[in-house]
Amino acid sequence: MDIFVTQLKKAMFLKGWRQIDLVRATGLSDSQISSWYNGRYRPNGEAMAKIAKALGVTVDYLLGKEEVPISKLTMPQLHEIPVIGKVAAGVPIDAQEDIIGTVATDKNVFALQVKGDSMSPRIMDGDVLLVRQQDYAEDGDLVIALIDGEATCKVLKRSHGAVSLVPFNAAYLPLVYTGSDAESMRILGKVVESRHEWR
Repeated sequence: MDIFVTQLKKAMFLKGWRQIDLVRATGLSDSQISSWYNGRYRPNGEAMAKIAKALGVTVDYLLGKEEVPISKLTMPQLHEIPVIGKVAAGVPIDAQEDIIGTVATDKNVFALQVKGDSMSPRIMDGDVLLVRQQDYAEDGDLVIALIDGEATCKVLKRSHGAVSLVPFNAAYLPLVYTGSDAESMRILGKVVESRHEWR
C-alpha cells in the first residue's frame, strides 16, 4: 500500500473522521478524496497541503517522512463557543440569539440549548446541541430547521414532495410541510453532538 494512503488513513482514524468529513473540511470533491483514500491516485501538492492542514499534520507526515506523536493527533484543540439561545424540541419557538453560556469544543459548530421534550428521551430539555452550520441535510439527519422565523430541532424526512420534521417522542406528531411551506423551510444546520448535564 502507498505510504500516503497508510498515513492518510491513520490520521483520519485517529481524528475519528470519515471521507465525508475530509471533503467538508478541505472543499475537495468526494470523488477526489475517494480516489486518493483508495490508492487509485495521489493528490498533487496543493491538494495534499489542504488535506494536511485539515487533519492537523504536515505534508511530510502524509509522505511518511516524519511521524507525529499519537497524542498530538488525538488531543483535541478545544475552544470556547457561546450558547446562542434556545431551540424548540416541541413546537417551533421564535429563534433567539441571546448568549446564555459557553461550551468547550474542538468542532467548527455553533451551540443551542434545547427547550421542550419532543426529542426525549434521547435529547432532554436543557441539553446543549452542537450544530454544524449548513443549508442542506440528508434524509434522517437531526437538524435545526427554521420555519417562518421560528426554529425547531427534529429529524428530517422527505417523502413524495412533502418534508416532515419528526420528533423522537411518540407523544408528539411530526410537523409536515408541503408546497410553498416546504420550500420556505430553511435548514440552519445538522446536529452533530448533544450534551446532557446530570443535575
